[in-house]
Amino acid sequence: MVRPTADGVQIDLSAPPDLAYLAGHFPEAPIVPGVVQINWAIELAARHLQLVLEAGTQFQVKYRRVFLPGRPVTLTLTNKNGALRFDYADQGDVLSSGSIRLKHGESR
Repeated sequence: MVRPTADGVQIDLSAPPDLAYLAGHFPEAPIVPGVVQINWAIELAARHLQLVLEAGTQFQVKYRRVFLPGRPVTLTLTNKNGALRFDYADQGDVLSSGSIRLKHGESR
C-alpha cells in the first residue's frame, strides 16, 4: 500500500524469502542487504516522488536492526533540503535510515 504524506510517501512492502538478492546473504539467516535497501529507495523515489538519481553524490546510511525477509516493513521517502531521505521500519522500529544528496535538477 502507498500512502502520501505531507512531504513524501509511505510504502508498505516485504522481501519475499526467495528473493534472488538473499542468495548468499547469509545462508543460515538471510537478511536484506543494505545495497538492496538503498536501490529500492532510489527506484521507489523515482516512481512515487518523481526523483531521478543517476548517481549519488553523498550517501549517509545507518543500519540499526536487520531487515528480515517475509516481514512487513514500511518505507518512508521524503525529499527535504535537497536530499532523498528514507527509512525502513518494522512496526515502528527503525531498521535503517539514510539520505542521498540530490544534484540540482534531479526532479522530473
